Amino acid sequence: MRPPPTSFIQDASSSTDDRYSLHGRVQQPYKDLSVEVDPVLSIGLIRLVLTMKLIVDTYLYYRVLFYFLLGGTYEECPFFKERKHAKIQVYSLAMIMWLWNKPHYRNGTFQQDMVKNLRNVAIPGTGIPLSVFCYFKITVYWYLLCVNPFICFMAALNPKNRRDRRSIAVVYGEQLLEPKDWFCYWRMNCRLASLHAYVTGSKDFAMEDKWTFLVEGDKKGVPISPFLKAPAAIVVKDKNEEGGMGIYFFKNASQGGDWIIQERLGNDAFIQGLLPDDAPLSTFRVITASTATIRNAQEGEKPRGGGGGGRKREKSFGEKLVRTLSGKGDLGSLFQKDREGGAAGAGKGPEEEG
Repeated sequence: MRPPPTSFIQDASSSTDDRYSLHGRVQQPYKDLSVEVDPVLSIGLIRLVLTMKLIVDTYLYYRVLFYFLLGGTYEECPFFKERKHAKIQVYSLAMIMWLWNKPHYRNGTFQQDMVKNLRNVAIPGTGIPLSVFCYFKITVYWYLLCVNPFICFMAALNPKNRRDRRSIAVVYGEQLLEPKDWFCYWRMNCRLASLHAYVTGSKDFAMEDKWTFLVEGDKKGVPISPFLKAPAAIVVKDKNEEGGMGIYFFKNASQGGDWIIQERLGNDAFIQGLLPDDAPLSTFRVITASTATIRNAQEGEKPRGGGGGGRKREKSFGEKLVRTLSGKGDLGSLFQKDREGGAAGAGKGPEEEG
């Protein structure tokens, strides 16, 4: 062990000198309370603290995960009382095993849905699709107990994830317990939607099926991407390959097949003029939500945006979007930021800009 610096020993032992009487009264005041600490010792202490944080976060991950896997409830969980994000994250991972063979609104079971949706998502730097872990329960357990913590640790070693000079232990703990990347939010949302659909038994989740959505939209006159109801099937051939090779048959979903046959859509001339020549189809997604449950931070205040507030916001946003695309507005002011909460708001309408 490296011996403590001399100055540290002298300052630490000064509390036993004769500056205090036998009665505990100060005979002379301290002139200098500063302590000179060896930089090497300081770095060592910091590393020790960060190492302990890494160990504690790993312990909490396993402790809470096993708590839920062994039947513990979310409401009675004694852990993460002040860290809701971490509690939700670990609980959602444990829910994989509970949802495993439950019916799924899009596929036969939740397990089958994972196999299908995770086949094009790979572990970074490996090319291994996550779907390989979803065929058997034992491999999912192995992923949760071994692979996931290892991936989080490797992510913490990546310098790109520590550009703000955060330590490996801090990044590791965040990725393990409170991840903020799109993949973790996406999977958490998938588990939440699957749980909600199973518990409520709502038939509305059937609209998640592409073919059901198109058929119902066509019946009700809702604008949808057009699809071909005929022919019953199509044949696609390679223009030069011979010997029965390069030929594919697709049976139309309208005739009981598995394929939705549509003409390829392109961008509007105005939108295409803003994009490269080989740009794919650009889409704009409008997400609506009720404002009845949005409350102010102050407890007891009535909900904001009741009545026609939500409709006015949608109209304001739509008008602003049109003005922005036509060159009359500023894209940066499309959303108005809430100064108190920091959330993006509805933006300013033309009537508010003057």
